[in-house]
Amino acid sequence: MVTDPYGFADFEDAMRAILDIPVLPRRFRILIDRRTAARPTSGFVTSVVNFFRAHEAHFADTRAAALVSKSVPPFLPDLRVGRFRIRAFEEPAEAEQWLYSDADRPPADPRT
Repeated sequence: MVTDPYGFADFEDAMRAILDIPVLPRRFRILIDRRTAARPTSGFVTSVVNFFRAHEAHFADTRAAALVSKSVPPFLPDLRVGRFRIRAFEEPAEAEQWLYSDADRPPADPRT
């Protein structure tokens, strides 16, 4: 758990704990609560994107939802890094619905 305020090193430590899991469960989900945080710097966002890009294979098919305050514009409205996706939300219920939706799953093969 990372509590605000936190810098990239704290974020990276939390994500490295996930990287320590040899194989993530299918459709692993991450919820990041930044509702009490200030808008992150562009350097922080760049570092986060670069981190996920460098570890895309491990985070493939994972989604992350970032809860943000209504008074702070979303810093990552909807970002895809390979098969990893992160999106900002103001409402927890919308984040939960998106995290667990099947929107990205290919249609089932009717023959199976």
